[in-house]
Amino acid sequence: MRKLTDTINRRVFGALLGAKLGVLATGANAYTRSLNQRSQAHTVTIKRFRFVPEHLEIKVGDIVEWVNEDNAPHTATEDNVVWDTGNLEKSEWAQIEFKEAATYNYICAYHPHMKGTLTVLA
Repeated sequence: MRKLTDTINRRVFGALLGAKLGVLATGANAYTRSLNQRSQAHTVTIKRFRFVPEHLEIKVGDIVEWVNEDNAPHTATEDNVVWDTGNLEKSEWAQIEFKEAATYNYICAYHPHMKGTLTVLA
């Protein structure tokens, strides 16, 4: 029960933090399916202590989903903590909608050698 509560709390915190910063973190797959036709969903897989793809280019309004396939916990944390997926255990995922054009460098907070770049185009 504690793990479920922790997961819900993390996703609620992420949503509150994200809403303030112009991004939306969500834990509902249905959200991805309800995107308007101009938005796209993109997946970054975390496996073998790497973000795959390491570099991703998307458009404003698109969603990025990070999925952890490793046994170790990971995060996707923007260098200046503008956004953060929170802790992702094996098979957990987090989504963020990007509402502003920018380039973001991010790492795993547990494994800072894991790096990724996300470019959001207008």
